[in-house]
Amino acid sequence: MIKVKSPTRVDLAGGTLDLWPLYLYHGGLELVNMGIQVYATATISQRALPRDADSPLLIEIKSTDVHAERQYRSLAELAASL
Repeated sequence: MIKVKSPTRVDLAGGTLDLWPLYLYHGGLELVNMGIQVYATATISQRALPRDADSPLLIEIKSTDVHAERQYRSLAELAASL
């Protein structure tokens, strides 16, 4: 299992313009942000699922804060949903 925790970033000015590819289109900008003591967490874990030889990989994403859940049968299906 991999679990990560990161402080939430609050943008005060120039929000998200430091992220790729946006910074490629806007040069010479100022960015003011800060981290606060509200944390975002993510957990990646693996579990054994009963499946036959023809059954594809199952990827399950759960968001506990908004009570949402999605399942994908492949990485290609997951990438296509973005």
